[in-house]
Amino acid sequence: MPLTLADLRPYTSITLARTKARHSPAKLVAAVLDDIETVLGLKASEGGRRLVERRDPARDGKWTVGFLHYEERRSPRWADTDR
Repeated sequence: MPLTLADLRPYTSITLARTKARHSPAKLVAAVLDDIETVLGLKASEGGRRLVERRDPARDGKWTVGFLHYEERRSPRWADTDR
């Protein structure tokens, strides 16, 4: 089932890039998704973040797309429970 931008609500972060890389676009998108998972600590379930879904690269016309959906659960800074 194809996704639309409306399916990504309430939060959407999109990165667009045009590259001149020697690697295939699918390999490049997969590597970027891997790096984002590592930086956010999703592979190790660190910091209250949890990977909900990952869609590996797929072609849609001229575009190669992929996505990560993750949740981060933590108390907001203004909710001081120590008082």
